[in-house]
Amino acid sequence: MAEHAFNTYIPINSIPEYQNFSYNFDYVTIIMLFNFICLFPTLFATTKTVLHYSKHANQNSQGGIHPYVFKSFVYMQISSLVYTVFDYIIDRIPSTSVVTSYFSTMKSDSPVKYAVAAYYLFEYLYQLLTVLFCLMRLLVFIDLKNQLKITCLTFHFWPIISTIICVIASIPHCLYGAVAIQLDVPFQYGAIVFTTTLNFTSRTQTLGKFFFSVVLSILIIMMTFMMLLKLNNLKRLSSISNRNLKAETTLTITMFLILIPTVLNQIITVSSMFAPMYASYSILLRLTLMDCRVNIVSWYFYWTHPYFKKKTTVTNSLNIKVTIIT
Repeated sequence: MAEHAFNTYIPINSIPEYQNFSYNFDYVTIIMLFNFICLFPTLFATTKTVLHYSKHANQNSQGGIHPYVFKSFVYMQISSLVYTVFDYIIDRIPSTSVVTSYFSTMKSDSPVKYAVAAYYLFEYLYQLLTVLFCLMRLLVFIDLKNQLKITCLTFHFWPIISTIICVIASIPHCLYGAVAIQLDVPFQYGAIVFTTTLNFTSRTQTLGKFFFSVVLSILIIMMTFMMLLKLNNLKRLSSISNRNLKAETTLTITMFLILIPTVLNQIITVSSMFAPMYASYSILLRLTLMDCRVNIVSWYFYWTHPYFKKKTTVTNSLNIKVTIIT
């Protein structure tokens, strides 16, 4: 194992030597540049998805998408993209050490603390909206009394309540000072991340964030496997067209693509809590998993769902329930 970096996990504004720090190009910069380039296909796929749906929203087509499912997917992906942008500001760009010298004299009342608060706001929000997407998939697919009413109320109130909760949870970061922390290996000397003294010193904050993420991950796992059972039953119906089956399969695999990096991220987080000497390795792995979660989900959904294929067959009537609700 490599030796620890100097001044590991210590605020750099208390160490004068960082004022004369010079940026050194390393592999972390290459990784961040590659990840940034990968965002452009994601933005393209997300934009094309929204534009295509807006153009064909009034058409009843085989393999179509239920409006609540689609809108919850868009909410989830947009919040994930915004979170990724703030992640570049708070974690990724600083971890390359390119801004270390400039922020070496950062004061505790720096506006950076508001960026940290926004970072946590969207981190919590995209997780809650991921649960909404999985929940919408499940609600429109199962038989419930007053199903339409329950689905409609859930779709309209969940984002509002989630936003309020996330704002309340992120506001405390605005009340604490901003700090820049030196990372350990595999990052180089001078690689930093921004945070606040609340997150830096409060174990309650760390544990609360961890359990929040674990609970939501468990919910996503449960709903994903419930959808797998439903999909398995769906394949046995002879009345289901290949196009509708493909649409359902795409949406279910999308849920799986969300699930895999989510679970791996929890495993990495737990491992770093019990082995803090590997915490910086977990940061690098988390960035990769988050990019897989944001990018691959958008790419797969747009390029495999039959609804976004050029050929769209419009039908006069929908004979099976699954065509209406997928």
